[in-house]
Amino acid sequence: MGTREQIADTGCAPADPARGCTAVLAALLLASPLLAGPVAAEHGPDPVSHKVARELRHAPPVPRTRAGVGPADAWRRGDRMHVYVRVTGVDPGTLETLRRRGLEIVTASDAFGGLVDGWTDVATLDALADLPAVTMIRPVAPPITQAGAVVSAGDAGLGADAVRAAGWTGAGVVLGLISDGIDSLARSQAAGELPAVTVPSDPRCNAFGGDEGTAMLEIVHDVAPGAALLFGSFGQSGAQMGETVRCLADAGARVIVDDVTFPDEPFFQDGPLANAAREVVGRGVSYHTSAGNRRREFMEHALAPAFYGPPLGVIHDFGAAAGGPGDPGNEIRLAPGGGATCALQWDEPFGGAGTDLDLVVVQGSAANVIAQSTNPQTGTQDPVEVVSIGNPTSTEQVVSLVVTLFSGNPARTIRLVCFRSVHMEHVSLEGAIYGQQSPPEVVAVASIDVADPGHDTIEAESSPGPATIRFPAFEIREKPDLASFDGVATSVPGFETFFGTSAAAPHAGAVAALMLGKNPTLSPAQVKQLMQATAVDIEAPGFDRLSGAGRLDARAAVGAVPCLDAAALPAQATCAGERPPKPATAGYRAARASLVAPVKSARKTAKRLTAAGRRLAKGLRIVDKKSARGALGAGCAAELRAQLSLVGRALVCRLAG
Repeated sequence: MGTREQIADTGCAPADPARGCTAVLAALLLASPLLAGPVAAEHGPDPVSHKVARELRHAPPVPRTRAGVGPADAWRRGDRMHVYVRVTGVDPGTLETLRRRGLEIVTASDAFGGLVDGWTDVATLDALADLPAVTMIRPVAPPITQAGAVVSAGDAGLGADAVRAAGWTGAGVVLGLISDGIDSLARSQAAGELPAVTVPSDPRCNAFGGDEGTAMLEIVHDVAPGAALLFGSFGQSGAQMGETVRCLADAGARVIVDDVTFPDEPFFQDGPLANAAREVVGRGVSYHTSAGNRRREFMEHALAPAFYGPPLGVIHDFGAAAGGPGDPGNEIRLAPGGGATCALQWDEPFGGAGTDLDLVVVQGSAANVIAQSTNPQTGTQDPVEVVSIGNPTSTEQVVSLVVTLFSGNPARTIRLVCFRSVHMEHVSLEGAIYGQQSPPEVVAVASIDVADPGHDTIEAESSPGPATIRFPAFEIREKPDLASFDGVATSVPGFETFFGTSAAAPHAGAVAALMLGKNPTLSPAQVKQLMQATAVDIEAPGFDRLSGAGRLDARAAVGAVPCLDAAALPAQATCAGERPPKPATAGYRAARASLVAPVKSARKTAKRLTAAGRRLAKGLRIVDKKSARGALGAGCAAELRAQLSLVGRALVCRLAG
């Protein structure tokens, strides 16, 4: 946006230690806010005003140019606003008081002490902020899915077709998928592309608008056609999606797949969504998520303050921070008819930010402000600023992101992400993974174009690791975990073929279903370990920060799954208190006995297992007949089917071996 000389002419350049500029700025900023005209405007005249994000009270800025580029605040719906309200606790009394003062609550969690997601309007802001229990009110950033541009392919590159030929289809496994919506579900089902898909009646699970979910489900069904499918939309906030995660787990999902990220989920710590993912993994759910498409739209810098003069004031020098010529702005390009959502965060804990940074978008000159996020940070708010910019014109537009330092400690590390931008000028080569993609228990999936001749090159957009956590303690989490394919064909309009880690993640989740179909006793940690141990090493030798352990190999991963230990199964099938049909219990006993018997010759062993399989199949037929006539209770029938199915999987596995 500018040059080192332009910055220096204003009186202070960060790369000039002889003039002691950094020390001077630090003293000024720590002593009091350094005001610099309309961009760094006063955040509020009193403590109550400091609780409320400035953009909630004011209309968006009007650009001075006629290019047409302007703010695109997804959290605004007429007079209504989607907000996060930080509270000191989410007890019933506090929630009821928030409702009485005009907050329509979507969900509440105990993240960072207390976080409430809801809708309100400008007339209720002061009444909400005046509550002693409220410490912050800010807009909720819109979700971002991880789809990219589109071409064509299948799942043969994974070797999943060979797994299905061996008899493993994911049968008996429930997979839950989270994305935007499933608008074309009926169309896909009529075309034979999808079976029944259940949206749990639990209000935490919904099916909002969109079709990326339909396309992802088709990928899952292609790879693991025997798996039962659940769906839930990601909602409108990370906290709300966390509840969807719990909803699918409560509905019986053994595998969960998602393809979404939220710009205001914490970059430097685990937030509500990451905590929900960790929770369900602890309950036995194998969690697979897209690593993201942020390789060319992510930047991390140590803050390099420079006094630029009115109207920007103290700004971050992007050029000096990268060791080059001074540059007060990070240029991004916006596609015709497109736009971008840009998020700035820094290394302070959510609910405890005392350094006040702002994010400003300008075009052409510093005076032409297109959009800005100027939330106050006085010690109890979040270290996050988010702007969304739309480009309704027919030509590509260039704007600059400016980070201004209003007050506080300049010794901060900042991270800046611009989702959906065509190009970002200043980027970093590592560290673009955060949110639910970052926990060690979760499988974050990078993407490879299936049309790549060697199947060994990670897509240019796929997010690099690691995930670096600062709170509550410093931790480097090596990510992504592995890579899978994008470029997979679907029948969904707009997604006939598509790239992006959104396509890679459902491949990995479906392979997990194949593995659990072979041995349902595997833990999420075992699923992940086997996937990584059998992955094909690509990119840099060994684990690397683009492909993780390497390219997922479905045939090798399922082949490495041990058969179910029949000796660990109960000696007798039970029936929830009812008297089970004798053929069912006899079939179970015969199957289990044949599995734990000493191995003789391969021919005799196979003959014994086959005979046991026939008795088991007869037992299942009797259960189904009695259940259909009402002679067997639904609970008893379900329990018997599960037990017979389990020992049946062990039989199939032993015969296949």
